[in-house]
Amino acid sequence: MITPAARFVALREFKKWLSLYEEFWGSSDSIKSLEWLRSKDCESLFPFADSQSERAHTLLSDLNVPDDLLEADQYIITEVLKKEALQHLLSNLHQRPGSEDRLRAIAAQSFPARHKDSDLGPVQQETSTDHLRHRPMGLFVLLCPYELSNEAFVTTSALLLDIPVPHARYLRSHFVDYANSDVFGDFLLNNPTHASQSRIHSHDCIARLIAEMATQHGVPSTTKHVPYCAPNSQSRADIVTTRGGLVSPNPSRHFGPSTLLVMDFELGHTYRLDHRLKPDTLDRMETTKRGRYCPAYHDIGLAFAPLVCNSFGQLGPDFLRFLWALADHAARNCVHLPLDDLPQLDPAAADRALADFKRLRGHLYIQSTYKILAAIFEGVTERVYGRTVALRNLARDPPSFHLDSLRRSTSLRGADDSLDTLSSHHPQGSAGLPATSTPTSSSLQPSSAVALISNQSPGNMAPSSSQARSTYAASLGSPSCGLPFSSPP
Repeated sequence: MITPAARFVALREFKKWLSLYEEFWGSSDSIKSLEWLRSKDCESLFPFADSQSERAHTLLSDLNVPDDLLEADQYIITEVLKKEALQHLLSNLHQRPGSEDRLRAIAAQSFPARHKDSDLGPVQQETSTDHLRHRPMGLFVLLCPYELSNEAFVTTSALLLDIPVPHARYLRSHFVDYANSDVFGDFLLNNPTHASQSRIHSHDCIARLIAEMATQHGVPSTTKHVPYCAPNSQSRADIVTTRGGLVSPNPSRHFGPSTLLVMDFELGHTYRLDHRLKPDTLDRMETTKRGRYCPAYHDIGLAFAPLVCNSFGQLGPDFLRFLWALADHAARNCVHLPLDDLPQLDPAAADRALADFKRLRGHLYIQSTYKILAAIFEGVTERVYGRTVALRNLARDPPSFHLDSLRRSTSLRGADDSLDTLSSHHPQGSAGLPATSTPTSSSLQPSSAVALISNQSPGNMAPSSSQARSTYAASLGSPSCGLPFSSPP
């Protein structure tokens, strides 16, 4: 919207300057009288400027910019263009079936902080909250420190706006096996036979990222050695904490401060194969996982939380409760909160500490949701493309999220000792803040081959040389990992 307005205003102001210059110096001494500026093919002087000015004027007229605004400043013309574009977008969005449900889905979420079926949830007290909020579109805010790869930005934008996915259109028009697939990517995201290895890899990579986030927030967690549901069962969840601190006390289930939490992650698609919205995808995924895992894990004294999300970037209620519990736990380890059982010698200092705690907890919660949101959108894109592209950069936190800047931004009073102590116990950093910008997991580190693939066009994602293919296969640990380079994804 800025380019058409800027071009028109620049040409308009140039013509005004040229006219004033000619009036002051006269036609014989005008800059237009210089021989090298004359047009050889026509009588018009400055033919390029004249023709471009006419084209710019025609373009603004076609975009419904009133003639009385053509002499206005550039920012006014730009605002008119933005308003017209927004109206055009909204009119098209509402014409599609299910648009109202989709727009509600990608708007702000709000879930109760506590639920009778959940093993998570803050204890009711002064510093607790009643509702947890999340914005699936929050990653597109200009001030968000997390960025998507080009492929993920294009793909997820298409899914959120309900327009054809570029890579789905490319596969449909160039490969016979995908000739009957849809342009919205529903077949690519629902059919488990399409790029099954990338579906497994994206799931495992996000699960590892969740475990690393929990560890960085002060709750050590792992995707290895997760207990089985039963002694004779091969079924188990994805993540387990190795220290308590997140589970809500529940005397009936014998849950206390030291109870460990088991979590299972799932990323689902919001549309059916016929491009109809699936109703209540988050509720159905949570209910299914609770029915499968909760009784078995409760019987062996472990709490369970289903961490579910979908391709719109929505997070399930227990997922948000888990991220809030991490933020609360990390913030309590960084700020000296007054004890309720002891008299307050300095009420003003206690109030400042409480304000610092709430500010830090909210900051950590928002950063965690954005980081998970970036992982979800990259995972969805990896499943659409059918190969490993961008998930290996997700362990890197933005520079503004480091410990030193957090101390300055939150102005923690008397909490330096706690921060230093926490950092010494956790070399990776504290409160979700890595001590350096180096990724904490070697499996998430980018390789030169991945960078090469990422720089390819969406229609040609495979490296062109056998050396790149062998390098990429070696970085994955096996040449037969199910990621072909000579065939479509």
